[in-house]
Amino acid sequence: MARRGPEPRIPFAGRPAVISGFIILVVASIACSYWLGTLVRSPEDVTLREAPESVRVMAAVEERIVTSSLSVQGIVSGAPTHEVRFDVPAAGSKQIVTSVLKAPGTPVAVGDLLATVSGIPVFLIPEGIPLYRDMRQGDVGPDVAAFQTLLVRLGYLRGAATGTMDARTLAATGLWYKSSGQRLPESDGRAYVAMEHFAFASGDGSVRQAPAVGQRLEPGKPLFVLSAGQQSVTSRFTVPEADSVKVGTAVTVRASGGASFPGTIASIGPFQSNEASKEQRAGHDVRVELSAQDAAALKESSTVSVTVSGQGKRGPAVPLSAVRQGSQGTFVTRDAERASAGTSPPTRDVPVKILAQEGGWASIDPSPELPVGTKVIVG
Repeated sequence: MARRGPEPRIPFAGRPAVISGFIILVVASIACSYWLGTLVRSPEDVTLREAPESVRVMAAVEERIVTSSLSVQGIVSGAPTHEVRFDVPAAGSKQIVTSVLKAPGTPVAVGDLLATVSGIPVFLIPEGIPLYRDMRQGDVGPDVAAFQTLLVRLGYLRGAATGTMDARTLAATGLWYKSSGQRLPESDGRAYVAMEHFAFASGDGSVRQAPAVGQRLEPGKPLFVLSAGQQSVTSRFTVPEADSVKVGTAVTVRASGGASFPGTIASIGPFQSNEASKEQRAGHDVRVELSAQDAAALKESSTVSVTVSGQGKRGPAVPLSAVRQGSQGTFVTRDAERASAGTSPPTRDVPVKILAQEGGWASIDPSPELPVGTKVIVG
């Protein structure tokens, strides 16, 4: 059997205390290095640590000229409408439109002949006249008095309403019918006023919808639909934009085809949020009126632009980003004097009225609380 050589020896294998001490020394060196690193700070780190948690961005009230040239999208809205009510007779022989005297777009006034239904004339009279029967000579009642008042209004009857259907009232009614090429109906050779000859509406207007000749009338459906007034343009102005205009301000309305029309701001509505539709910005609905001819030239529901051109004058102005809106209205937040060293400066909200805006600036009404140079918070 071969003889084995001497066993190899591992350094420190027989000295566990030396190994443990070496490990402890390495760990201590690493910990000491980390602790020394935490004590060292760069200048930038010192600056960041000592900076306040929030920094207010301020700007000064400046004296400058701000000329407003505001353009806002608008929608052409149709005029309010009211229906012409006509009580269709029960007999089927009197339900067919035989002629139409007022076409769409035609103006209509109380007393006008609108159409004929199965050959019977239909005149427009205002609601509130309590017709419930045919009126013959000698009839007495409030319906007769109201009818006489109408004849006085139309210029066919003179004097006061008596409440009695007499010869002069029938003669005046005959003149009214004759002016439209019609004749009073007769019974037993005597003229009378037939209640089925009248349709009712709440006022004058222009025809928006009219029946067609040959159309069969249906109970509960209006005979005509009238537009009360004319089309207008409605735009949503933001709070600063609405503050820069007023009722009576002249504007220019431009249609998509390039045509432009002069208009006037007729009303400025209350503040509306955009919670219902995020596509609609918050602000005030501004209604613009046009002349009757220009309004008729615009297509209902079409999109137009509303431009307000103003003339600026030198005065106090603040950045638009400083303007805020709250329950108290439009305001800016000004920076007050420091109370003592090392304390944050107090602030105060100051109401403002926006006169014009341009290039990120808004001119405001002069205020003793916002002299030129006053610091206001922006952003």
